[in-house]
Amino acid sequence: MVRNIKLDNLRGIAFILMIIHHIFYFYDLKKSTKYADSQIIEIIGLVSRYLFILLVGYSLVYLYKNNKKNFINNRIKKSIEILFHAAIITLITYYYYPNNFIRFGILHFIGLVTLIFAFIIPLISVESGLLSTNLLYFLLLIFIILDYTNFPSINTFIDTLLGNKFHYNMIDYFPIIKWTPIILIGMILKSSNFELESLLNFDIMNNNNILTFLGQNSLNLYTMHIIVIILFYNYLF
Repeated sequence: MVRNIKLDNLRGIAFILMIIHHIFYFYDLKKSTKYADSQIIEIIGLVSRYLFILLVGYSLVYLYKNNKKNFINNRIKKSIEILFHAAIITLITYYYYPNNFIRFGILHFIGLVTLIFAFIIPLISVESGLLSTNLLYFLLLIFIILDYTNFPSINTFIDTLLGNKFHYNMIDYFPIIKWTPIILIGMILKSSNFELESLLNFDIMNNNNILTFLGQNSLNLYTMHIIVIILFYNYLF
């Protein structure tokens, strides 16, 4: 896998922001408080979510451009790994929060959507290794229209994935229709030769440091920090 230290560091920042948000969010779940509703914590949570998902789309194109030959196989393996972690999150939240456990959270969303895009990206690539921005804009428009269209329920399972109808209370929910546009925007940025890295030209982003470690291990650390926070609040706090 071709690593990009600036993207890893940016992902590390997103991870730190997500930890901060989760500390307050899961505390509220345990104590019935509303600290996570404060403006600063809400902003921290929003920035972390949007940044994580934007980087998913941007990184998909980056990885395809740098390793087209093995892209599908590598992406399938990674997406399955993400979905495995998602299943762990589902199980532990089901045990501790059975009334609103995570059925389709950020890992479920990223795992499933990147698995789908593993097969779509090679079909819409151009000679340079980038993607057809016209097709990406078209997909973006479709998802935006769907997000504002009140189409009928299909079934409980599909509705939960898409987000067109809500059937459950969930403590973490990332429906495909709402969040796929953010992935597409990331893909459009990279496919338009926009270099996100050019905005990150300062020492902490250029060098290997703790942010790099967090960014490169964000999947394992995400699952671990969820488990640790839940266990801490349920047994030690």
